[in-house]
Amino acid sequence: MKIKSRIILILVGLFLFGVSSSHTLAVETEDPVIESATSNESAQENEDAVVTEEEEVVFEETNESIDQPEEQSEESNDQESIMNDNEAEDDKSSIKPFSLPGNESVPTSFGEGARGQFVVQLKLGLSKLGIGNYPASPSDFYGTSTSINVSEFQRYYGLEMTGYADEETLAVLDANVNSSYQNGKSGNHIVELKKKLTILGIGNYPSNPSGNFGGSTEVNLRRFQRMYNLKENGIGDDVTLAKLNEVIIPRSGVRGQHVVELKKKLSKLGIGNYPANPSDFFGNSTTVNVKEFQRYYGLTVDGIVGEQTSVALERNANSPYQTGNYGSHVVELKIQLSHLGIGNYPANPSGSYGSSTDINVRRFQAYYGLKENGIADDVTLAKLDEILNSPYQSGNSGPHVVELKQKLSHLGIGNYPANPSGNFGSSTEVNVRRFQSYYGLIENGIADDVTLAKLNEIVNTPYQMGNSGAHVVELKQNLTRLGIGSYPANPSPTYGSSTDVNVRRFQVYYGLNENGIADELTLTKMQEILNSPYRNGQSGSHVVELKRNLSQLGFGNYPANPSGDYGGSTEINVRRFQSYFGLNENGIADEVTLAKIDEVLNSPYRSGQRGDHVIELKRQLSRLGIGNYPVNPSPSYGSSTATNVRRFQSRYGLYVSGIADEITLAKLAEVVSSQHIINYEYYDLTLEEALDVQMSQLQQTDKYRNTPAYIHSNYVEIIESGVISGNAVRLRTAPEFDNSNIAHTVNNGTAVVILGEVTGALHQNSTKWYEITYNNQKLYVHSSLANPNGKTARTTSRVNVRSGPGTSYHIFDTLRQGATVNIVQEGDTWHEIRIGNWRNPTREDVKFYLDPSNNDEFQHLDLTSSVGVSPSELNKVLAGKGILDGLGEAFIEGARTHSVNEIYLIAHALLETGQGESDLAQGIEVGLNRSGNHVLVTSSNRNNLTNIRTTYNMFGIGAADSDARRLGAIRAYKEGWFTPRAAVIGGAKFIGESYIHNEYNQNTLYKMRWNPANPGYPQYATDIAWATKQINRIKDLYDLLENPVLKLNIVRYK
Repeated sequence: MKIKSRIILILVGLFLFGVSSSHTLAVETEDPVIESATSNESAQENEDAVVTEEEEVVFEETNESIDQPEEQSEESNDQESIMNDNEAEDDKSSIKPFSLPGNESVPTSFGEGARGQFVVQLKLGLSKLGIGNYPASPSDFYGTSTSINVSEFQRYYGLEMTGYADEETLAVLDANVNSSYQNGKSGNHIVELKKKLTILGIGNYPSNPSGNFGGSTEVNLRRFQRMYNLKENGIGDDVTLAKLNEVIIPRSGVRGQHVVELKKKLSKLGIGNYPANPSDFFGNSTTVNVKEFQRYYGLTVDGIVGEQTSVALERNANSPYQTGNYGSHVVELKIQLSHLGIGNYPANPSGSYGSSTDINVRRFQAYYGLKENGIADDVTLAKLDEILNSPYQSGNSGPHVVELKQKLSHLGIGNYPANPSGNFGSSTEVNVRRFQSYYGLIENGIADDVTLAKLNEIVNTPYQMGNSGAHVVELKQNLTRLGIGSYPANPSPTYGSSTDVNVRRFQVYYGLNENGIADELTLTKMQEILNSPYRNGQSGSHVVELKRNLSQLGFGNYPANPSGDYGGSTEINVRRFQSYFGLNENGIADEVTLAKIDEVLNSPYRSGQRGDHVIELKRQLSRLGIGNYPVNPSPSYGSSTATNVRRFQSRYGLYVSGIADEITLAKLAEVVSSQHIINYEYYDLTLEEALDVQMSQLQQTDKYRNTPAYIHSNYVEIIESGVISGNAVRLRTAPEFDNSNIAHTVNNGTAVVILGEVTGALHQNSTKWYEITYNNQKLYVHSSLANPNGKTARTTSRVNVRSGPGTSYHIFDTLRQGATVNIVQEGDTWHEIRIGNWRNPTREDVKFYLDPSNNDEFQHLDLTSSVGVSPSELNKVLAGKGILDGLGEAFIEGARTHSVNEIYLIAHALLETGQGESDLAQGIEVGLNRSGNHVLVTSSNRNNLTNIRTTYNMFGIGAADSDARRLGAIRAYKEGWFTPRAAVIGGAKFIGESYIHNEYNQNTLYKMRWNPANPGYPQYATDIAWATKQINRIKDLYDLLENPVLKLNIVRYK
């Protein structure tokens, strides 16, 4: 009766579960066998994001709100069932068979063939625990599949597998179905559950999670169950809780976040070589590493992270003696390390355990064979204590100290008497430190076992002052071969003071301890160098590389694929390299030499490097006029920078490599500091030879513009004609005032042929215009600007215009037949005439400007680099300069893009445009006629032209004197200079390419005008004073700069 009552209570619980469960199950047609979760469920779980504790609380509160009435009812039923069960225990005679709806009796044990509501409840309980996949309303028949599922339940929960739902099976089923570890439950046990899941890396709960078991907790528990191949039911059942408690202790086969943390701690302590994000699996290698940890720290070696191991792991991994910690214990540690010669801490070091302390602890650990983890762990602290209590340190005494002093004296370290005291004092400590430093030991002044072993090893060397023998002879010969000392072919065998000095020189040079004793380190180094594969007579691929490196640095001129032989020429080049860089000159590419080669080749001042130091280098080169860098150059050391460094090195007689080595940088600083830099360029012709060439070319001067000019009366006929009576008079293609119809601008006195009068635009109360011919072109001029009664002469043949009334006078110009000129004074043989300002100069005139030693040195200013004027400063200069006003940025862009000095560009433009007011600068319309030819736009031809554009020409490019306005505008059209900005930048390009950066390197005003590399062509202007006329403006603009570098390239004729 008691058994039956308990079964009734269990089934009541299952019945209540079945009634209240909202768990959705798959539809059952037959009693199913065990099935795994569907792929959809798996996919859904994979996609589930981890729910935070805050989200979980909201989720659970919502469910609680919805399900509260049903839970209260369920609690009432539970209490009633328990009460009835208790009553049955007290009064067994009152027990009655439990009746399910329909007065159905419950058997004490049931199995295959049973039918009833209790079978339904059984199935629902199994389904909730993840066994079987029953529908929401399963059948009431206990079939074969149900028996299989019951057997699976029994197997899973450690029961005897019978397939029958006996009392024990139902009790276990009830306990797990109604586990307090499931959705809707709460309590401190849930808090502990969440903490364990967090340790395993499942879920992301806060340090103090809530005690509510919500949806996210169920999801995380399912993840744990899936991870360990448990039934995925989201309930903390017996099996799940057992597995959780099992895996929380790291051991082989366990998986979880705590394993990840274990590996990280082992790595931190220098055990194992795990990646930054190790796997969460505890495998064989982890077991090996845990055993190594246990062995190293003196623990029981079993490979399991039990309490003892865990405590030791936590203590050492979280030791207060590691980076980031602070305190008096760190102060003490630093003092101890300093005492042992590791680190250079002050007397009162800080309490911070930083990166330098970490490094010093690692040095200590490495030196004494400990784990290098940078943490002063248990083992490290024990070793520290052991060394600090050595008997071979200051303050100790005894016969062992006497012996120590005698050995140090023997090695020349210290100056002890024959019978020194047994006290280990400060001087002894100093000498021990010297010894340790020399032999690369830890310099702490404590003669520990390592120090004593090395001391005994070298105490008997014969290579020191006072010794003699053939070995000393050989030593001296070797020193001579190495370029140290100058011993005769057969030196004496005595090791005297000079030998001591030379040995010291050798030791200092090769970074050895300077003691004058040729001990094993010194002798080994000598033999290493003397037997170097980098010496005369050797060969191999390493010699090929050496030659290539020397060639790259400018030493030697080896082919691309040099031989592998180290011969006499290679030795010479190595000696040159050693001498250049102040090394010991022995012709052997020893380690110092190779290191220097490598240092230079890997200099931060080479192609491919970048940084602020490169910016400074470029600025210094710019100040010397080498390169055309902007005010704020890029930090990249590219091919152009290497080229400019080569230019500097070549100019100043350095070895040319394109690498700004220490010698180059020193010379650069020296030159830059001088501010006034002059570079002479020599040409293979005399000044007279250059003058002869120039005189065969067209030369012009305005020096004689106000000087009378004369023409012989036999070669002209006098005609009555017109003369222009104003300055800067515009001759037009139509009698209208329109900027588009200007054909020429002429000065007062210009002769024109008046064809007749016409009516045109009103000017000064008159509409009378003259139809004229000028330059073989029919044009128009207002009557107020021309004198119709002037007297002109028409040439009857080609005739010279002279500076005086006679054939011996200088020829100013030569007029073609049919040319017209204005007669100033008619004579019998010679007529005084008016001609333009530009006339032929004399030979002496040309020579004066051709001679580079005459005139201002600014004509030799290097124009290849920027001088660093800002746009705002340039715009101040350009203010009020017509079309150029505000174009400062355009000049800077043109200068930077095309490597032309912006100061020169502005001065040039101001001259060519008449302060920005010329027609070419202000803009002239050009179009294409039906033949596709470029013509100036006028009011009469506008309708017949296509592609009309306003053009700008800021530098007079293409504007030949014969027809400057038309030719300059057409050139601008062809170049695409349709805005003032485009004209400035395009003009900079033309000047840069055609003159400054052309094959003749015309990078100064002088060279642009006279081109000494190829006299006569190309030359920028015909005005012999053109170069000097640019100077005043350039000098004025240079005055805007603070302490500018004046870089001059002065031509020298032979």
